[in-house]
Amino acid sequence: MNQDDLARRIVQHLDAGLEELPAAVTERLLAARREALRHARPAGRGTLRVWLRDWVSAHGVAVRVAVPAAFAAAVAAGLFYWQVVSHHEGVELDTALLADELPIHAYTDPEFDTWLRHSSHEQP
Repeated sequence: MNQDDLARRIVQHLDAGLEELPAAVTERLLAARREALRHARPAGRGTLRVWLRDWVSAHGVAVRVAVPAAFAAAVAAGLFYWQVVSHHEGVELDTALLADELPIHAYTDPEFDTWLRHSSHEQP
């Protein structure tokens, strides 16, 4: 017997006993049922949000400290990576320029920028 069959049998049993109750009791039960249905949320809606809210409230201070600390660590790691990558590219360019056998006056030449762009495409 699955859950649907069990629920159906329970409803039939409760409905059979409903006829024996006084009218005032059935009216109160009907009002209570309507109130419960009004407060019930649809199945599957907001379950993750409710679970997350309950989990955060259960773990309290640990979550309120750990989440900002993890966020700060992620930001610091991102900044560190950005700094290392951006400086690494500059170091390679400086090393290539210093290793080249250009005379000093070549660096002051107005066409040096054009030569630099073309020579960087020729390197493997």
